[in-house]
Amino acid sequence: VAYNGYVYEIGGDASGITATVDYAPINANGTLGSWTATTSLLTATYLATSVAYNGYVYEIGGALSGVAIATVDYAPINANGTLGAWTATTSLPAATYVATSVAYNGYVYEIGGDASGITGIVDYATINSNGTLRSWTATTSLPATKNATSVAYNGYVYEIGGYNVSIFATVYYAPIDPAGVIGGWGATGSLPAATAGATSVAYNGYVYEIGGYTSAATTTVDYAPINSNGTLGSWTATTSLPTATYAATSVAYNGYVYEIGGYTGSGITATVDYAPINSNGTLGSWTATTSLPTATRIATSVAYNGYVYEIGGSAAGTPATVDYAPINSNGTLGSWSATTSLPTATYAATSVAYNGYVYEIGGYTSAATATVDYAPINANGTLGSWTATTSLPAATYYATSVAYNGYVYEIGGYTSAATATVDYAPINANGTLGSWSATTSLPTATYYATSVAYNGYVYEIGGYYGSSDFATVDYAPINSNGTLGSWTATTSLPTATRLATSVAYNGYVYEIGGYTGSGITATVDYAPINSNGTLGSWTATTSLPTATRLATSVAYNGYVYEIGGSAGGTTTTVDYAPINSNGTLGSWTATTSLPTATHFATSVAYNGYVYEIGGCASTCPTATVDYASLQSIPRVGQYSMLVDLSGSPIEDPTPIELLSNLGNTGNPGIPGQVAGAGLGGVTVQYKFASNSCTTFNNPNLISAGPSFATPQKFSYTTDGCGNSTSQARYVWLRFTIDDSQTATFPDINGNHTTITRMELYYHPAANGRLHGGATFSNGSLQSLDAPPTPGTL
Repeated sequence: VAYNGYVYEIGGDASGITATVDYAPINANGTLGSWTATTSLLTATYLATSVAYNGYVYEIGGALSGVAIATVDYAPINANGTLGAWTATTSLPAATYVATSVAYNGYVYEIGGDASGITGIVDYATINSNGTLRSWTATTSLPATKNATSVAYNGYVYEIGGYNVSIFATVYYAPIDPAGVIGGWGATGSLPAATAGATSVAYNGYVYEIGGYTSAATTTVDYAPINSNGTLGSWTATTSLPTATYAATSVAYNGYVYEIGGYTGSGITATVDYAPINSNGTLGSWTATTSLPTATRIATSVAYNGYVYEIGGSAAGTPATVDYAPINSNGTLGSWSATTSLPTATYAATSVAYNGYVYEIGGYTSAATATVDYAPINANGTLGSWTATTSLPAATYYATSVAYNGYVYEIGGYTSAATATVDYAPINANGTLGSWSATTSLPTATYYATSVAYNGYVYEIGGYYGSSDFATVDYAPINSNGTLGSWTATTSLPTATRLATSVAYNGYVYEIGGYTGSGITATVDYAPINSNGTLGSWTATTSLPTATRLATSVAYNGYVYEIGGSAGGTTTTVDYAPINSNGTLGSWTATTSLPTATHFATSVAYNGYVYEIGGCASTCPTATVDYASLQSIPRVGQYSMLVDLSGSPIEDPTPIELLSNLGNTGNPGIPGQVAGAGLGGVTVQYKFASNSCTTFNNPNLISAGPSFATPQKFSYTTDGCGNSTSQARYVWLRFTIDDSQTATFPDINGNHTTITRMELYYHPAANGRLHGGATFSNGSLQSLDAPPTPGTL
């Protein structure tokens, strides 16, 4: 497996079954650092399968002395790549080997294999925050298969190739429900050739099958695009392995794919080869990197936190070794910082900010909770202590909430079943809540929905109940006493969606990402909010860079932010897009990532800061609250002027170049949005035209560099008609001061760029000094290509 910058090889068979776990760091250029042994398995094992998830690595099933076992062992993955002690957790329902496994969205799955015969059983278990597994439960089976390979990606699981009566090329896939249940299996694009004993990875929208055994070991690497509905496109061959190999293991990490160990037909190998993954899905050339300490096959591997691990397998003898080795890695809001944690780790809660306080409402701890906690929001963005206030009438999670006009509302969700209840409570001046009361219920019990309040109305958008996703949008008027009027359906979403996120801003409502039933989506739809509360037609606008669900979002200062979530795996990504006056969104751009990949969290924006609260991260749930400063309102200032250099009788003087000396102050942070900008985002554009050709030439661009303390030279060799000349009559200059990426909130003196002066001067003739503005400097002749001394003009 590969996890957080490391790859791990676990157990297997070299010239004997081994308990060894080796790991290596994955370097930024794709090479591996040295392999090192780390904590060995409890028992030498081969033909097992493994996954890494949320800071733990798992070895599942396998064989001892040729006999299948049901054991599941797990170990914590330390920050330096080593493994902590292996511990047994909940065993499989049946002893199984040559199975395959995946971890996805808080669940681990074991698929097929050989128990007392080849089986198609699929079992899954919830992964607890402490690494242990809950009970295994059977979910939808597939045709009996062993020696296959599998991946999970974007809400689907795939089982690829394998063996039953013979080797086959079939690829099966099934949707993964948010509750962990696997839907019906179906066949999708078959492999070009029947293959067993291969290894596979999924990365960036493609799935790869690497090596394996057809009628002999093969070097073939095939890849196929993963469609949004879970099907696969056509398989295509890409760069072959250097050596035909099967019973190897592989990982994908940071733009590279690795094939580790295996059997070449002539013997077991310690070779590790890697190849870059191109944006079109093809692979670059395979290159050998640091070999394993011992030739190994039928092992398993993971990468985590800058290290790669090889675990178990079959090697010489049965040592208890685990080997590992190190990696390297590196958005724009302000930096994320931790602030006061929640009293209790919570996910699937909902939150609001109002009048200087933030509230976290309900959610799931070790069970559904009715707790409501609140904390004061300090001027520097930190939170004060969390305090419990009036609890909900019923423990609820997967709900949605809004705050409006002195009241907070909790809408729908899941108690012991999906509910249509809407409760509200008054928000007191000291931050406490008054008593919760029921108000007008939703038309339909709903959870996994999203909601907003705007201009006297509250909206509930999409969601899920039973086995159906909803496209319904209901709205209700908010009465002055806090009660809600009747809910009414308004314009439905284009597509039924759950687990999305939404915001309302400047007369429009936006629904962002989510799950449509055919898979996770990147779609962003928006609709105008009419004065009577109804919505106009929904229209698609700029999609997210990556299909995402279980994220959270805020709108602030003309931008919308999507934070974390699950995009084929939990993510730290924070993307933002400008909100245009016509309701469309500009391009999404990545900004400062979260400190920890998180989903099922909740977030608010208040007074120049954004907060992400609880959710599921490396532990599920988590009590962590992170906050980051938001940038100020974008400011781009421009000053332009047209200068006539001539003076009778000279119409086109020969300055050869102009000099400019500017004084400026500002943040030395990242540049502004103008190409080539330097400190504070200052750039200069200039054009020239001669007396005989008044068409300006194409503009030139100067970046200020670290400052404008050094004179900037504006040189030209052609007039506006393209004629070669060093003469010009007119010069046009524009200075752009771009703080859109550098200033911080709030706007205070010193955190944005200021131009304190601009001086332009030239020499009208080669030997002139005083004519046309040139000066003496303290009684001495001024150099032709140097600026005047300040104060001597």
